[in-house]
Amino acid sequence: MITLDQLTACLAGVERASPGAESPRSTWTAGTLGLAGGHVFGGQMIGQTVVLGARLHPDKTVKSVSVVFPRGARDTGSLEYTADALHAGSAYATTRVDVAQPGRDGLPVVGFSAHLMHHATAEGVEHHRPMPDAGDPDDARPVELGLVPWETRIIGTTDLDDRRPQPAELTMWMRVGAKLPDDAALHQAMLAFASELTLIGTALLPHDGWSQLDAHVAMRTSVLAHHVQFHRPFRLDDWLLVSQTGDVASGGSAFGSGHVFTADGDLVVSFQQESMTRVAASS
Repeated sequence: MITLDQLTACLAGVERASPGAESPRSTWTAGTLGLAGGHVFGGQMIGQTVVLGARLHPDKTVKSVSVVFPRGARDTGSLEYTADALHAGSAYATTRVDVAQPGRDGLPVVGFSAHLMHHATAEGVEHHRPMPDAGDPDDARPVELGLVPWETRIIGTTDLDDRRPQPAELTMWMRVGAKLPDDAALHQAMLAFASELTLIGTALLPHDGWSQLDAHVAMRTSVLAHHVQFHRPFRLDDWLLVSQTGDVASGGSAFGSGHVFTADGDLVVSFQQESMTRVAASS
């Protein structure tokens, strides 16, 4: 378990190491959550990358972040991010962000690689998919999601720990009960952090005898790629509805997607994830 203060400090604690803003390449440092197991949670790196991107281009907002995890990252107490400015225009900018650590032979191995798109908002056409009928947050069932240190309420009877077959769908309300800073990038980073957590469990719901309890135990699981698209401003200290599905599982991998709505029905975030879901061969 982590606290809200620990998470916000970790995500917001991204600092430029070198060099100045005039260079197309810069390095940044950040702390880690110090989770058990010796690995860095992918959602933490996604969230920190969003904060890094917002600071790299303060005249724009982060529009999307697309991530692959070639090897994962080891928790050494801190991370070094390398940011390369691929393009910087008046309306859009693109940045690549990598985390590389020494491999067994001492040579650097990339464990995290992201592409960020930044944009300056402008007038345009507007529409979005309708929000699902979710009722009132007070009528939903409170649950704890471990790494998510704020209120989450699941709609219906979905149980990520139940090994009996269920529809591959998870709909839940979430909200930080405390007042958060007026920092749009922090709200984006915290939502991106949470978006990485439950899609594997959602993909396992329809499979008899399996649940997220088996992840990393009887089943080899790992996030391979993750994408978050920010559509509109939002606040995580207001109620948000997260509607996600485990769309397909095949060939030892699973793909899932989700959408996030405000309580007023505006679609504010969408996300997708490709993950490894391999059953260990019996001896």
